[in-house]
Amino acid sequence: LVETYAKAGQWKEALDKLDQLQQMGVYPPVAAYNSVIDLLGRRNQGKKMLGLYRSLQDLHLSNDVAITPETFLTILRGLGQNGMAADTLNVLDDMLQ
Repeated sequence: LVETYAKAGQWKEALDKLDQLQQMGVYPPVAAYNSVIDLLGRRNQGKKMLGLYRSLQDLHLSNDVAITPETFLTILRGLGQNGMAADTLNVLDDMLQ
């Protein structure tokens, strides 16, 4: 359902659904997060995109969701599209760890 909202360009609904699922202790596959991160980047929602990436990173550290190379590519592309150079360097550091 999250990916359906993202594909339809409905980023608010996609974020709401992710929040609802997480509150229930349900974590969608990383592809769902990637699709929302991509949409937020394309919709110039850089801060929301970075926030979602950071929460995904927390889930990754707690072993609930695995971050993939596609996740890094998606967030880096979105940061570039949104002119967030300093944050891009931080994500590159995350990739190297």
